[in-house]
Amino acid sequence: MMMITTDTPTSNKTRCFVTLKISKEFVKNERLAELFDERTYCDEFIKSLIFSIEKRQLELFGFVILSNQIHLIIQPCGEKVIETIDELKELSAKAVLQLMGKNLNSTDRDNCCKQSDFRKIFHNYINVDEAMFWQKTERPVELKIKDENVLPIRSETLSFYLEKSDRSYLHLGANAFTKLMLDTMKI
Repeated sequence: MMMITTDTPTSNKTRCFVTLKISKEFVKNERLAELFDERTYCDEFIKSLIFSIEKRQLELFGFVILSNQIHLIIQPCGEKVIETIDELKELSAKAVLQLMGKNLNSTDRDNCCKQSDFRKIFHNYINVDEAMFWQKTERPVELKIKDENVLPIRSETLSFYLEKSDRSYLHLGANAFTKLMLDTMKI
């Protein structure tokens, strides 16, 4: 069951495929390279997506959250694709880094090694822009979507998923993502 609904279909605007990759500083460390394997960090990214949908009029058509990168199919408002992506990166980086900072004070013994790694990273990030959390290598790829009836994922749907204890972002975002990517490959 695909949970992508909206009141009206989108017009003929450009949809883009974007990959956001965690910075090389994180990827160097095995425990930090798998940051998005933890649902709490995924939740922070999803909250940033919700904000971008509601306040920046970003249209999200599909997403896949992997351990150290996130793939998105988006349609930004207007022609400001790069600016929209940069805003999303800055907002999500700030939220994830703040959560990491809160987790530094955790008393959970299982996270002791990870906390040590977080401290090293935070030492490197003092007085540095939040955008350093993500690599600067994203290049939006324009998609030629043949099925214009695919509707964007609504912020309400994402908010609903945040409230569910058994939520699966893979189910929500990847179904739409897979359909759109297959659609671009049709001859």
